[in-house]
Amino acid sequence: MRMAERRRRWRRSLRIGFGWILGPLAVLLCLRGADLSVGLAARRALDPIVSRDALVAAEEIISAEMARYLASYDVIALGEGRHQVTAYEQAVIDITVALQPLGARQLLLEMPHAYDREMNAYVMGETRAISSILRQYSGRRLDAVRALSASLPPEERVAVRAIDMNGALSLYTDRLNEVAADLAREGAPIDVLAPVLGRQTAGADAGNVDDVCRALEASESELVAAWGRATYDLILEMTWVQARSIQVIGAYAADEGLGRLAREELIMDLVERRLGETDGKTLLHLGGNHVQRQHLMGASNRWLGGYLAEESPMAAGRVLLLYLTAAVGCYQEDGRTIRFDIARHSSPAELLNTLGAIARERDVAWQAALLPLDDPHWSATPVEVDYGGVRYTHVPKEQFDGYLLLRRVDCP
Repeated sequence: MRMAERRRRWRRSLRIGFGWILGPLAVLLCLRGADLSVGLAARRALDPIVSRDALVAAEEIISAEMARYLASYDVIALGEGRHQVTAYEQAVIDITVALQPLGARQLLLEMPHAYDREMNAYVMGETRAISSILRQYSGRRLDAVRALSASLPPEERVAVRAIDMNGALSLYTDRLNEVAADLAREGAPIDVLAPVLGRQTAGADAGNVDDVCRALEASESELVAAWGRATYDLILEMTWVQARSIQVIGAYAADEGLGRLAREELIMDLVERRLGETDGKTLLHLGGNHVQRQHLMGASNRWLGGYLAEESPMAAGRVLLLYLTAAVGCYQEDGRTIRFDIARHSSPAELLNTLGAIARERDVAWQAALLPLDDPHWSATPVEVDYGGVRYTHVPKEQFDGYLLLRRVDCP
């Protein structure tokens, strides 16, 4: 009797235990199934639009159809998911090569303005080499544009310009010393530059640079006569950018948000200047944050993308804000290798997962897929988007005008 009673109690305890374990598990599976059903339903809503509008390249990164679409804009801003990723740089090179016959005449890079003259002289074939820092951070792009322009008449070549602040005063003074030395050899006066030249370089500060900038502006006619218009404009812009850069550094020291805004506004002003100097199409290559309309990613301040789309006299209504990322890959961050795979780690309704799946259906060997966000759906409906392992749910058109998805980014 006692043995039978113990067996009954043991079986009852076992049933209760399984209930405690399997009950919540069943609920979770039901919820997961519900989420999957919702995701598949959302995916079905996206599929027809993505299937209709996606442009897929199989044998290259940029197909002829993609190039024609991009060339329908006068300003194409490319925001990469991460800096220093070879595949992203190659995509920018391929776009530049594809759009040059369609009117592209300049490529603007997120590099310190102090390198502007050196970069452009190199790609135009005026010099034979570049500094080690340019070789490290921009060498592949500069070499490619130089090779592209080598056989072209001057008016069809692609200029490469720098549009970011100078992080160190020496970037400015070193280059100003070089220009001033050339002027001195020609017997031209350089007294106006004295506060930031030679041995005084080490002691040059914001006041020195501001003084020189004001003196240059006040003596324009005399200096243009002595130096020539091109050299005067070069020195004035170098000095103006350095004065602004010092202001940016000061703003960062007081408040990081103010510093980001000051830097972004300097980039805006430099881009506006470059847009006013060409009749051709302009490509920009920057970090993805700069190309966004709002501030979903990063600090809550104005971004270049929003300025170009809504405020710029030269670009509003004529600009394409394109986010450049990959379906599979990795990147370096704080000494760590971070891997991502959108198809494995995102929901079925995630936008770039959908784009990648449709690209595979079109061609198993696909290399890249371009999705324009021209359909009204993208301006009204929040959608999950995976930005290389970081996911946001937002209205896509409020941030960008399209996505260029590479098949993969190889690990370094």
